[in-house]
Formats: sequence, C-alpha cells, structure tokens
Amino acid sequence: MAIAHGGCGHDRHANRRSLTTGDAETLGHRSFSRYTSDEVRSAVMITLRTQGYELVTESPVIRTAPKLIAVRESYAESMWYTPQSRESIAWDVHVNDDGRGRAVVRALLRGYVNGCQMDRIFYDFGSRTYGMFYTDLRRVLSEHYGPPERPRRREAKTSPHES
Repeated sequence: MAIAHGGCGHDRHANRRSLTTGDAETLGHRSFSRYTSDEVRSAVMITLRTQGYELVTESPVIRTAPKLIAVRESYAESMWYTPQSRESIAWDVHVNDDGRGRAVVRALLRGYVNGCQMDRIFYDFGSRTYGMFYTDLRRVLSEHYGPPERPRRREAKTSPHES
C-alpha cells in the first residue's frame, strides 16, 4: 500500500482520499489533563524512539528523521532495470501547556517517497498511523507516570429501610 502522493512525478493514486489540513489537525491534536507538559514531552520522545524513529530535535519541536517503512519494486519492460519506490514517514510534535494545566500535543505526520516530501498522505494510512502513535503514547504515559486519574463514582444511596 502506498502512503502518499504528489510532489515527485507521476501520480497514479490521484483519486484516493488524502488527509486534509482539518483531518491532520483533528487526528494530530490531543489534550492530556492528568499529566504535565514535561511528562507528556518525555513520553512523546520515548514513544517515537520505541516506534523506531531517530529524534533530530527535541526543543521547541520534537522532530524525527524520516523512517523507512516500505520499499516497493515495479518491474519495467527491461529485466535489467527495476525501479524502486522507498517510502518513509517522519513526525513534527509540539507539546505545550494550555495555561489551564493541560498538556496539549499537536503532531504532524510527514510522508516521503524516494526522499521527496509528499504534498499529501492517504487518509487511511494517516489515520492508522496517528492512532498507533496516540495508543502507544497513552501506554507510555500510564507505564511511566501512572494511569490517568478517573473521577470517583458516586456511592449508590441506600434506602433507609435497608439494613
């Protein structure tokens, strides 16, 4: 499955749904009210390293180098020539405090084919990739800083006639 299209030559996937700016904002934006921004920043870096990314910068933006995720071969008419398509992804992650005690994460997924950054990323691929990132981030936060506190349930009122 291809991850992206546009930007470097022929676009054979032009009719496939792409992530819009709004989709990327929705999929990439999360608030964590039970953790500090320092805890979340640390957990983001652990998550990205665990997923196999190399961190290029850690402040003010956590930025990764592109990570190779697929090599595709398409056979040309000549048996001597086999063009390859090398697909990679990378992240830009901003972690801030919203001023009300919540850590806010804004993650942006970047796609590359043969070293060229793509204009668009396919929605299905992007949605799954953001989902995996945030699932792993929640797991790391819970393992390193404890599970998020849950509001206490109200005790059920008992009838005065019960003993």
